Parts: sequence; structure tokens; C-alpha cells
Amino acid sequence: IGGYREARNWNKMHNDLTQRLEAIGIKRLCLGKTIRPYFSHISKPIEYFSCQKKNTFKPYYQWQTDRFKLSTCRTYLKQFLCHSELNEEVLKQKRKILMLVPVYNEAKSLPGFINHMSYFCDGMIFLDDNSTDNSYELIKGEKVLLKIKKRREFFNDIDNRNKLLEVSFFFNTEWLLFMDVDERFDPRYCNLYQLTRQIKFDVFAFNIIHLWDNIDTYNSTFPNSNQGLVRTCRMFQSKGHLQINTQKILHFTPIPYFTRLKLTNNPILVHHLGNIDIEARKQKYGFYQKEDRQKNIENYEYLINGSAILKEVSKIKI
Repeated sequence: IGGYREARNWNKMHNDLTQRLEAIGIKRLCLGKTIRPYFSHISKPIEYFSCQKKNTFKPYYQWQTDRFKLSTCRTYLKQFLCHSELNEEVLKQKRKILMLVPVYNEAKSLPGFINHMSYFCDGMIFLDDNSTDNSYELIKGEKVLLKIKKRREFFNDIDNRNKLLEVSFFFNTEWLLFMDVDERFDPRYCNLYQLTRQIKFDVFAFNIIHLWDNIDTYNSTFPNSNQGLVRTCRMFQSKGHLQINTQKILHFTPIPYFTRLKLTNNPILVHHLGNIDIEARKQKYGFYQKEDRQKNIENYEYLINGSAILKEVSKIKI
């Protein structure tokens, strides 16, 4: 069973292997002289192999090229309200960067977002949290590989992102990237493909600024920032079945692991448009007052008290 750099680390990867096997319907894994999956909930047989020589490892099954991927993915997608159609070629095609996007009532921003982000990735997967506007219908474009609509019981950002990660498991991609619909890349600092050539790292942090009052200025006193620049991890290598493990409801880092990080000197700048006008900030203030029960940020008065010190976006140098 092959993965990324795992064939020679057999003892430490048992838990991760179990998760991957469960994701394709295998319920029990027996280890010994042979590796044989026993299962009862999928109809197609999976062959096994014997290690003929000691300390040899020849992978027979690899999750990137699973021959049952399409049928397994369709079975997984049955839990959702609806989804776009899939074909085997979409799942098999190898991609460098796959973008994962959670959506809720983003009809005004979606067309511009999809057009903009199409230049920075090889494909996009959207999860609509049962929007009350026509967001789902507006998710379309050449780079849109899959769109899903789920049932919404309450705001649950961690569950939405973990479902996106589960779906990404079926696609053949080297890198995964979380982006929000109210974000855009700065045209001066946006070469994601250059980052992927740095083979020493598995996770990259981006610099994010919060545009304030207009598209040319940002809040240089934004909480937990370095003169307005907020550094957060966004892009990471795909390693099979991944999940974000956190107790936070809001303001968590949207990556599933924290190994081989590159936090600084990454020439990527993201413009966040969600706080650009006072009405949007008032809505955010009300939302956080209600949803941030854990008090991840002590107070949100900065959104409405007019104390922001604004600086020009054009003068940022990374």
C-alpha cells in the first residue's frame, strides 16, 4: 500500500493506513507475512500480494490510482443533497494544485472569484453549505471539477473543510489549497507553482491583508498581525486521507498537519475583501458575537470602532 514517503516507515503508519482503507470501504486490516484486506461492504474484490523477500516492499494498491475510485466516490457523494456529475477522467487526471472552497450565500462574489482563481490552480472543488441564495447554481467554470451541496444544521466550518478534504482524497493532485470566496491574490505576489518546486517543505504560509474602506487600503492594526500582515498556512501536500484536528470553532489554521512548514519569506499576498465596507464589518461583528463562544479573539470592537490605521496596498513589499 503506497503513499508519500511511507513505504519504509511501516510501523508508524498503521493508523493512517487504517483511515485510508476505511475511506474505500475496507473494514479490517490483518498484518502478517501477507497483507490481506478483509471486507464485506464493497462488491468488487481487491487482490493482495505476498512479500517474498524480507525487507522488500512492492506496492500493489496506491490511493492515487485506485481503480475503484469513481464508484467509491459516487457512493461517498450520496450523503449530500446534490452534486455535479463526475467522470473517471476527471479523477484520474494528475494535477499540481487543487483548490478547496467552502461556500455559503456568496452569490455576489462567486463569478469574480472563480474567474480570478482559475489562473492559480489546476482545479477547484466547492462545498455549498446549503446557501439560501443561488450560490450553488453560480458555481461553474472550466476549472470547477466538482460542486457539492450539503445539509446545514448550524455553522460548522471545521466539518465543511474536513468534508472537502475527504472529497479531495479521490482526486489525483500533488498539492491542496484552501481559499475563501472573499479572497483574491495580489498580482505582484501570486506564483503558487514556484512554491511547489521547493521540495524541502510540505506546508506553506501565505501573507493576508484585510482591505478596509476601499480596495487600495488595508488595516495595518488588524489583531494578531505584523503591521497588518497576517501569516497563515494555506497550501499543503496531498497525502491521502486527511482531516483537520482542532477543538476551535473559529479562526483555526485550515491545514491537516504541521510538519515541514515554511512560514516566512513566501512571496504570496492575499487580499481579504470580507471587511472592506462598514456594513460588511457590522455583519461580521454580529456573527462573531453569536458564534465565537470559545472567545478565540477577546473582542471584536476593532470591526466597528473606527480605530483602524490604514496603509496603501501598493506600498507593501514582500
